[in-house]
Amino acid sequence: MMLPFVVPPADSFVRYFNWDTRQWMYLWLVEKEEGLKYPFRFPALAPGAEQASPTIIDEPKPMAESPHIYLAMLGLWPGFRYTVYYPYNRKTLMFEEEPQDISRDVTAYLDYDDSPHDAPKYPLWLTNKTYPGFQPRNITYTTMRPQIQLDITRYRIMRHERIPADVMARLVSGELPSMPISFGGAF
Repeated sequence: MMLPFVVPPADSFVRYFNWDTRQWMYLWLVEKEEGLKYPFRFPALAPGAEQASPTIIDEPKPMAESPHIYLAMLGLWPGFRYTVYYPYNRKTLMFEEEPQDISRDVTAYLDYDDSPHDAPKYPLWLTNKTYPGFQPRNITYTTMRPQIQLDITRYRIMRHERIPADVMARLVSGELPSMPISFGGAF
């Protein structure tokens, strides 16, 4: 069972660990825009069948030059067990693999009870270089089409290096709260 996830409000801070510099990097979530829903339907699967390879969903994603990150709450339909692949590279936090190499990047096995489409609970943080893959398996006795939905919250951010020094000092000391996140799935 996952802990309840609270969507960060606008004008709050998140942090992630940078493996290159071995330090926490902070992002100021300046503005928040909610309401984008991104549904995706997979090809039909026979009872007990699993999709042959992961489907990588690279939309929606922030543009490279934009100062945005997306929080996608993953909603799942019943009748399927989903293997969630979330590409991460410990060194660069970038997607650098081919689909056949993705097996080592499994972060979760989820079903409807874990994150239902009508009340999603599983968060994925998306940048312009990180995006998830899904491999559904039909756990019913009928042929069905798996579906997922990403409920997107778009944040305009101020990156670590642009945060004013006095604010950064308060973040590092813990005086200002910041939520730990990961670009490798739920933290």
